[in-house]
Amino acid sequence: MKQNIKRLLPVSIVIGITIIVSIFLYHKVMDREEERCWQILSDSAKTISAEIQMKFQDNITTLGLAANAMVEENKLEPEQIASVHLDAFAKNTIFSRIDVLYPDNTILYEDGHLKHLRQDLNFNAIAALGEHISHRLTDSETGNESFYYYMPVIKSDEIKAILTGVIDTTVLADVFQSSFYDGHTAICLVDSADGNYALDTRYSTLGNAYDTPGPALLKGYENIDLKNEVKSLKTGVIAFNSSINGKDNYMHYSPVGMFDWELLVIAQEDVVFSSLLYLKKLMILAGIIEFLLLGLYIAWNFYTVEQLAKSEKRTQEQLKNSNTLIQCVTELSSDKDINISIQNLLGIITQYFDSDRTYIFELNPEKTMLRNTYEYVKGGVSVQIDNLQEVPITVLPKWMESFLKFEPYYISDLEQERGSESYNMLKEQDVNRLIAVPLGKRGDVIGFVGVDNPRQFYNDATLLSSIQFFLTNSLATKKQQEQLQYMSYRDMLTFLFNRNKYIKILDSHQGKILENVGTAYIDLNGLKQINDSQGHEAGDAFIQNAARVLSRVFPDKVYRIGGDEFVIIQSSIEELEFHNRINRLQEYMKQDQISISIGFLWKASCENLENMLKEADHRMYEAKKAYYQTADRRTHNH
Repeated sequence: MKQNIKRLLPVSIVIGITIIVSIFLYHKVMDREEERCWQILSDSAKTISAEIQMKFQDNITTLGLAANAMVEENKLEPEQIASVHLDAFAKNTIFSRIDVLYPDNTILYEDGHLKHLRQDLNFNAIAALGEHISHRLTDSETGNESFYYYMPVIKSDEIKAILTGVIDTTVLADVFQSSFYDGHTAICLVDSADGNYALDTRYSTLGNAYDTPGPALLKGYENIDLKNEVKSLKTGVIAFNSSINGKDNYMHYSPVGMFDWELLVIAQEDVVFSSLLYLKKLMILAGIIEFLLLGLYIAWNFYTVEQLAKSEKRTQEQLKNSNTLIQCVTELSSDKDINISIQNLLGIITQYFDSDRTYIFELNPEKTMLRNTYEYVKGGVSVQIDNLQEVPITVLPKWMESFLKFEPYYISDLEQERGSESYNMLKEQDVNRLIAVPLGKRGDVIGFVGVDNPRQFYNDATLLSSIQFFLTNSLATKKQQEQLQYMSYRDMLTFLFNRNKYIKILDSHQGKILENVGTAYIDLNGLKQINDSQGHEAGDAFIQNAARVLSRVFPDKVYRIGGDEFVIIQSSIEELEFHNRINRLQEYMKQDQISISIGFLWKASCENLENMLKEADHRMYEAKKAYYQTADRRTHNH
């Protein structure tokens, strides 16, 4: 009996460890799932915020189109507005109607009747604020709580009128409905300036967040001042007990990113953590099953303890190999940047082998050179990546011979390389032992992953061979992403930046002040005549020639935004240099017999890049008009 107990002791220890590990993993899994639930709540709020921003931006754009229509058609007077059909612009938007304010403090409603503005509103005061949204007000026409989006209608640098998009708060709940958590969420929009709700799907009437008593916060959240958080447009989470249903609720609050509004997303605890609660039940059931299996394991292993003890080391090694492989695959499968994932993977491999350095070499397209593209080094070990950028494959003939057979290459002692070109290269790096595994698929070698001076598992390339497939796919994915990104921002005819890149640049500079910036709008003259008389191939060649000249003078600063329209955006350039380049551009165009109409300007400080480009566009159209007038006179004279 004592002998049996003695034999069972190691098994009992393993079982004890298994239980501890299971409990530890249980908490880790539960913590990870809880983090995931928090992340889902945060991501849901971000998605809702993005949808709100997109919806408002689309509608503001529509309002802008209406303002442009009034100016372009010169229909600014009350009796002319009907022909602009503002009701058509308001259709399918969040605007219940579009009114027009005039400098005499009258307002033209959608149905055509004029009325004086309410006493608390004033045209000049509204115009002074420019394009903006009001605080929540009671609409004098409908009696409903509403917001007004004001957009000045400017002609000849003078505000002729102000378009007013009326946003009836009663329709916002229908427009912004959340599908997250199967619709079991409440959405609130709060104006941080005065606390008024723009949207509150919990109640039929809108109140004020600052006037309402705060909710009963749960333990751990008592010190959070929600009103101050909303006023400061901060991001965070609170938990509270609902006075409506008595259940614990979680609220994620964050700024919408426009109008100084704060978004509140509220859901019950059993909704936010539904997967966690379900997983908890499964884990408890799994724990019960695990304990039953462990009991059977003890009984079954009573007479096999000695054999298990002998194989313990091998099992641990296999377990470490498997766990490390899972780590590697998980890292490559994560949603991190591929470069970061690969770098982290090399760190995992370095730790697994207890090595000095782990690295990746990639073959060039001609299969003649190897380039060290990734490297992870242990502390105190010299970095070599910059010294290994152009390594001819002739330096590593034996390596490549093994790689072409998709076999690992081992160096158990550096002396086996003596007499080869690789010997000196490895000696300079203090490499005495090495494992390398080819990367590629379908017989096509694209490079290799190597480990320098492994101190453990140095005769086993199983791990490297197992991850090479995933690593090859990650490298291929990276190249595809780089190619797709290049194509998405390039015009395939001229290889200049395209309209997508142009829009991205405009968006990225919103709200920023640019110093020493020059812009230009260019339109090619005569493209239609070339297309009509010589064919579209000749027209394409004409566009390509013009693009080459533009790129020559303003490299990587030119955008093709239309068939024959180009834009230049050059920042951090002195005025004289910018004008000199414009002059060279015009001279080169003349030399290549390319006629252009151009509008350009330079500013020492630019607060609104889009407006600056509009001015350049306007100047280009003036130049275009002059070109046509000159062409007409020449035609008349002939």
